[in-house]
Amino acid sequence: MDHFQMVNSNPRGFIATPMPPGKSPNTYPVWAAQGTDNLAGFTGGHFLAPEEDRDIGFLMDNKTDFTTRGGENLMDGKIKIERAMASNHFIIVRGEGAKIISSLIRQACLF
Repeated sequence: MDHFQMVNSNPRGFIATPMPPGKSPNTYPVWAAQGTDNLAGFTGGHFLAPEEDRDIGFLMDNKTDFTTRGGENLMDGKIKIERAMASNHFIIVRGEGAKIISSLIRQACLF
């Protein structure tokens, strides 16, 4: 958990620079729709300090915002968003999640 928290706190304060016009690839983000709290059977609210909630809170809650979250301001290539509705950030690459993500990667290669 210490490693996970450190990795997620590193971007704090980072401001991304837009890619130069004409240099953006097409982008195919995949949202893992389930929160980690939900799939762990946790029924209470998570207890994070405000700075931790900004860093990792989105991983714990079920997703309701499936937009680019500002990514469209960083690139001019096409963006197609997908949702892995039955997966969270950690299981999306295992078991049934792996089947879903591999299918979406296949589709992205054709995008």
